[in-house]
Amino acid sequence: ATRNQECKEALRLIRQMEPRLTCLAQADEKLVEKANPTHSDKKTALHVLREQERVLSFQKGLAEKTSPRELGRLLTDSHKSSSELFENSCPELDFLVQSLVAHDQVLGARLTGGGFGGAVLAWTTTDFQHENAQTIVRAYDERYGRFPAVHSFSPSGGARIENWLGEAEPASSQEKIELLDETFPVLDGHIVPCLGKNRDSRFREMPLDQGKMLASHISG
Repeated sequence: ATRNQECKEALRLIRQMEPRLTCLAQADEKLVEKANPTHSDKKTALHVLREQERVLSFQKGLAEKTSPRELGRLLTDSHKSSSELFENSCPELDFLVQSLVAHDQVLGARLTGGGFGGAVLAWTTTDFQHENAQTIVRAYDERYGRFPAVHSFSPSGGARIENWLGEAEPASSQEKIELLDETFPVLDGHIVPCLGKNRDSRFREMPLDQGKMLASHISG
């Protein structure tokens, strides 16, 4: 709720100069500077703008067949922005991201979900093995006294529009999905659920098409 209000206030100030804008992501950093929001509102606004730029850069990188390692840095930059500007990370998530990106076979890593605990997504090569993940898990356990679960997966087709009266209709982004599968056929990933402060976690197995995953249920 706090981040939402900060975004609204930053947009309100910006719209005093540019009333045509309908959302914060349409602004730029110069407008944020001119609007002169409070320090916290400015940090939140800058995260939103730069995150939008990273998404567009990633999309462009896929189309131009940019190297996965370069694209992976966008994920890590996203986490750094979440931690320093948007402030929805926590020491546990930061520790996992820093530990993961220190490994040569990790292309990038960032928190996933709403933050404040939860999980970290790491984009890796197939040379990043289960033993490598367990080394990081043990280091996390030594520091925080918790042993997080690890789930490995490979990319697949994304969301589709289903026509229940006929054949499946692909979403408009299907071409991008096919490009992703074609460009990165050997990528693997790891999700490392972790715990925020004053939260508990219960893991349960959930069946998938290939094997099973451990999903974290965060409460508290």
